[in-house]
Amino acid sequence: MSAAGTADSLPSRIETERLILRPLTIADLEDVWAYASDPEVTRFTIFDYHTSRRTTQQWLESALASSAGENFLFGIEHRVDGRVIGSCAIRAWNREHNLAEMGWALARAFWNQGYATEAVRALIGFGFEHLKLNRIQALCVPAHLASRRVMEKAGMKFEGILRQAEFFKGAYQDLALYSILRQEHRRTELASKLTRFPV
Repeated sequence: MSAAGTADSLPSRIETERLILRPLTIADLEDVWAYASDPEVTRFTIFDYHTSRRTTQQWLESALASSAGENFLFGIEHRVDGRVIGSCAIRAWNREHNLAEMGWALARAFWNQGYATEAVRALIGFGFEHLKLNRIQALCVPAHLASRRVMEKAGMKFEGILRQAEFFKGAYQDLALYSILRQEHRRTELASKLTRFPV
C-alpha cells in the first residue's frame, strides 16, 4: 500500500457536483455563525449552539489551529452562491492502524436535499484516496435519524450501539457506530462517480 500523502501534497479543495470542500478561514465567520447559532443544527451534537459571534470566532480560531496533522477540517461551500453552508472533518487519524473518524454539520436550509450525503461521500473519498485509510467511522446519537440515513446512503454500515459512551447535553449518551472499509468503498466506487480531486 502506498504511503499517505504529506500535508503539502494533499488537495486543498474537494469538488463535487454542487459543493466545494475547502479549508475554513476567519473570513467565513458570518456563514459559520448562521448555522452554528441554530439550536436545531446542534440538537444532537456534543457542542451547544453558539450564542454570540465571539463564540463562533473562538471556535474557528481553535478549529483552524488544530486542523493539521491528524485533523482535516473543511468548510462546505455551495458552488452557486459561494456561501459556507456547513463543515465536515476527518479527525483522530491513527496512522498505525490507518483509521480515522469523521463528522459534519449542515445549515438547516439545506437539509433533506442530499447535500450532507454529497459532502460525506466526498470526505470518504478523500480519506481513502489521499490519506490511504483502511477504515473510516462515525458516531451519532441513535435518535439522530437524519444523520444515520446520511451514513447509510454514503455506504457506511451500522455496527452497534456504544452504551453511554460520552457525556454531553447533561447526560451520558448512547452512540450509534457506523463505518466503511476501503474494500467496500472500492466496490461502490462512490468517489469516482461523485468526486473530483483537482491538483
